[in-house]
Amino acid sequence: MLARIQLLILICAGLAQAQLASFEAFVHEQMNRDRTPGLTIGYIHKGDMWVKGFGFSDLENQVPAKEISAYRLASVTKTMTAVAVLKLVEAGKINLDAEVQTYVPSFPRKPWPVTVRQLLGHLGGISHYKNYDLEGHFKFPMDTEASLAVFKDFDLVAEPGTHYTYSSYGYNLLGAVIEGASGESYGAFLRHNIWLPAGMLATRMDSADALIPNRVRGYRLSASGDLINSEFVDISSRFAAGGTRSTVPDMLRFAQSLMQGDLLTDASRTLMWTSMKTTNGVFTDYGMGWSITDVNGRFAVAHGGAQAETRTYLIAFPNDQLAIAVACNFEGADRMPYVQRLFETVVGETWSLPLVADEPRDQWLLDAVITCFRRGLSAFEYFGPHPQDREATREAFAYLNRVATTKKVEKLRELVNQGRHPIANEAFVTVGRTMAQYLVADLGASWLAKVHSEGPLAFFVAFQELMRRNRDIPRAFQLPKRLQKTLPEWSDSWNKLWTPEIQHAWKQQQLDLQLNAKDWKDAPIKPDLSPIFEDESQRLFLAGDSKGAIERLEHCLVLFPNDDASRVQAAIGYLVMGDLKRAQSYLEQAHKLRPDGHAGPGRLNGYAYMLKNRGLVESGSSLLQLAIDLHPKVANLYDSYAEFLLETGHREEAIEWYEKALEVDPNFKNARDMLHQINQTSESEDSK
Repeated sequence: MLARIQLLILICAGLAQAQLASFEAFVHEQMNRDRTPGLTIGYIHKGDMWVKGFGFSDLENQVPAKEISAYRLASVTKTMTAVAVLKLVEAGKINLDAEVQTYVPSFPRKPWPVTVRQLLGHLGGISHYKNYDLEGHFKFPMDTEASLAVFKDFDLVAEPGTHYTYSSYGYNLLGAVIEGASGESYGAFLRHNIWLPAGMLATRMDSADALIPNRVRGYRLSASGDLINSEFVDISSRFAAGGTRSTVPDMLRFAQSLMQGDLLTDASRTLMWTSMKTTNGVFTDYGMGWSITDVNGRFAVAHGGAQAETRTYLIAFPNDQLAIAVACNFEGADRMPYVQRLFETVVGETWSLPLVADEPRDQWLLDAVITCFRRGLSAFEYFGPHPQDREATREAFAYLNRVATTKKVEKLRELVNQGRHPIANEAFVTVGRTMAQYLVADLGASWLAKVHSEGPLAFFVAFQELMRRNRDIPRAFQLPKRLQKTLPEWSDSWNKLWTPEIQHAWKQQQLDLQLNAKDWKDAPIKPDLSPIFEDESQRLFLAGDSKGAIERLEHCLVLFPNDDASRVQAAIGYLVMGDLKRAQSYLEQAHKLRPDGHAGPGRLNGYAYMLKNRGLVESGSSLLQLAIDLHPKVANLYDSYAEFLLETGHREEAIEWYEKALEVDPNFKNARDMLHQINQTSESEDSK
């Protein structure tokens, strides 16, 4: 009862009623748009908590979603598993660099050693789901031994340390490590060492049989687009990777306890919130149980969850003592619009500033500027000033100068993509961190709060002005001459177009104003409003207005002639309208503009499945065929096309395309497994 009273007090604190009312109106509108039956969302900021439920936790019985509704956490569970491992490290019961067999002797040895540290960072080479049709639909409870038996004999997918490979099974193995090291069950250890100390009284292992107060029901869309109940899946087989159930207030209490240092030492927490790296010197942007990210240079850690019945997300900003959590009972929910809008409401700044340049060379230099701002500033805020190594700092500024003077776009792309990683000695991080250090020394710590909302151009302009008046800063730390020359022009262009009206349109993700095509087309740097055009065109497509959708995209391309995403969206629109030739033309243009962008093989594969999920299987199949023409050496595209054929009853053609996938990549396992499965089915049918 006390916890309930405290929550009621807390939800009255913090934001003004007008701010809350505006946010709540947005939630209702967004839920109607994406058809989410129910969700709970909230934040905790310097001790003030606000949480509210929207819609229904049980649609059939019209049970409202509440602040204390209990959702499956899915992969947000991994954050707690990581904390549990580190608590055992602090207690001297786990060595991060020990092989897993030290704590789980029954787990078979692999060709290479697999350590606890590698498992925490998804670097252990442990497979994710191999056959989700089987492994994703278990109907019966499993204990730890049975959960490990599902995958223990799987081959490693990579040599440990060489590749980031997200693996729920790797976290199940960590659950067994916790049990082996502690002598307690996974759930009991977390209850005694995390949940109760953090005041998470509603958090528990999920169970189909137990009576769980405020349990929500889950929903999904049928093949015909109708809202139906989620399939029942017993998630005990994912116990340490996604087997918990909790509430949004408990998720926030967990984040607050971590930020306050109540659960781990500062050293353990910093270790957990530092990105790991592969052996070839690339950051994975994943620490131990958390994704490592930033928002406008604010250091942030986050994790999402997705499984039958649920979608969840938790993000924490340690320097701001802010956390936001959301849980939905709809498998098709997009969680990020809710998270982003609540962040904007609480912090009072745009989630991300949409800067874009028309010229490809300018865009890559702009990307470098943005990365220095985001990654450097966030590193400065969380890890402190850059170590005083003048030679390393000089080399980092020299690297940025190399980016500014490189003319070949392919080489420029390589330099920018590597610029923040260990392979390039974290040059962009060092540049941004050094700039922040000098600027804070000159302008004061309060300047940081302002620059987050003003963005990367203001950050670089401020440093350029500081260099002019402060002769104590080494000349080797000068910004590149090309950047010094273009910064004023870029800044003026941005300030001219990033008007209050445009900011409002970006925040609302709706364009209810006319844009002067000449001002926008000729601007060297401008707000990238193309996602709004693309979102509006999608809504028009879904409403059956294909012509209106295409017109919206064509107008977008007048303003943003080098936008590859709008070209891909237009290609999809023409596919739906049956104009294959024009669709192909737009895809080829998009691929030429940015080969690794929206016309890349992974994105096109995702768009094809999006079409299929909306009942447009034929258009999805056509898109895959065009994708194969663009990327003939990507086996996954052949495999996906075969899957589309198989699901529409074209078994012989599917076999042919699975075989083509293996011609492209003889080691492509899914195609081999599917051919084996088809042959088994055929033999079974023949024997009847």
